[in-house]
Amino acid sequence: MDIQLLIQLMIKFFILMSVGYLLYRIKIMDSDFNKKLTNFVLKVSMPCMIVSSVFSSPAERDLSKVLFVFLIAIIMYAILPAIGMLIAKIIGCKVENRGIYVFMTIFTNVGFMGFPVIESIIGSEALFYTAIFNMIFNIMLFTVGVKAINYPEKSGHKTDIMKILLHPGVLSAVIAIIIYFLRIELPSFIQGPISQIGDLTPTLAMILMGASLAKVPIKNVFNEPRIYAFIAVKQIALPLLSWVVIKNFINDSMIQLITLTMISLPIANSVVMFTIEYDKNEELAAKNVFLSTVASIVLLPLVLYLTYLR
Repeated sequence: MDIQLLIQLMIKFFILMSVGYLLYRIKIMDSDFNKKLTNFVLKVSMPCMIVSSVFSSPAERDLSKVLFVFLIAIIMYAILPAIGMLIAKIIGCKVENRGIYVFMTIFTNVGFMGFPVIESIIGSEALFYTAIFNMIFNIMLFTVGVKAINYPEKSGHKTDIMKILLHPGVLSAVIAIIIYFLRIELPSFIQGPISQIGDLTPTLAMILMGASLAKVPIKNVFNEPRIYAFIAVKQIALPLLSWVVIKNFINDSMIQLITLTMISLPIANSVVMFTIEYDKNEELAAKNVFLSTVASIVLLPLVLYLTYLR
């Protein structure tokens, strides 16, 4: 495992977050700007990133292995919401924040951290199978993720299922799967702009997180013990327990490691954007993502060493 790569990724995180923090402090960014930029990321740049993720998929594919990875990803993301609710109850978080903790349990930083980490451990041949996890991730993000972030729903309020299904994030994930399975080859002058817009997503997401942290006094970032308990359960206990299941039900070593890594990564920064969009506890989300990312410098290599790499 290339520890230097992980450290370099963390430095990139902090530089981008620092830019967002500074821009908010000097009033180039404000809450209204953050809301509009969040809409752009969730409805424009992220859908472009999702579609572009299948542009470089290999021509030759082991269909049985591909379908098996799809099945593993579907099972994993089907189980994680229940685990998230259990963790939220164990750490004793407030009812109005349980949905945020469920969201943070399900969704890890696949897009910005998962791909380079997998490439550093296994090599580029594993990136395609990581992209399959990412397809299911994105469908779940804009369906189950929306439901989770709005838990508990206000009395008399019902989530508009059609609105969720027609969200650009869901539609782009469906388009990506169609492109992949039908082997549609888009011309380069179409692929190029889609990829370029999609490439904005990780940078803008980290800048938005830094801007969210700028609203919180520094001393308050580290003053919530419940966050440390959550990170310990999510990034140590959950991956170690998951490994017992993974190694007994998955024989392929590459898929074993990809699955374990997907579970072990820090919290996805999209939780901050979703709390902004749906007017939830943005401060709680930003603190969790920040501390989870910092902790992953030590915890991710440690978990992988204690399980697969030992």
